[in-house]
Amino acid sequence: MNHKPRRPPPSKLDLLRESARKPVRRLVQVDCWRAEGPGPVTPDDDGHVIMSGETFELRNTDFPLRVQIQPDADRDEVIALLRKVTAYLKRDWFALVRSGTADLPPDEDLPADVWRALGEFGAASLGADTVSLDDDPPPF
Repeated sequence: MNHKPRRPPPSKLDLLRESARKPVRRLVQVDCWRAEGPGPVTPDDDGHVIMSGETFELRNTDFPLRVQIQPDADRDEVIALLRKVTAYLKRDWFALVRSGTADLPPDEDLPADVWRALGEFGAASLGADTVSLDDDPPPF
């Protein structure tokens, strides 16, 4: 597999602008991690925790599955967690996918004042005094 060179991360403002035109998608999110010490959830015998729930995200795609892995994660642990998630999905599929019944809002463009607010948020988060945005949303 060819790997592309790493690109620098985008700013918060760039991510907000990029996401603003994407439709809302309802998803079932499955999170997995190794429990470190006592906590509110009980890990399995290997110290792993698997939790799931409904979430909403702004996405252009409706791929049935997206896997996101922390770059510094341990390879063997990630593979073990993926196997456990597969078993979890086989066992609890219908309960997971039926849990979300909320209607999604219609796609809509953000008004110009929201774009300006996103610009102000981005400027503040980047340490800048102001960000100038036109009245019309930027073309993405």
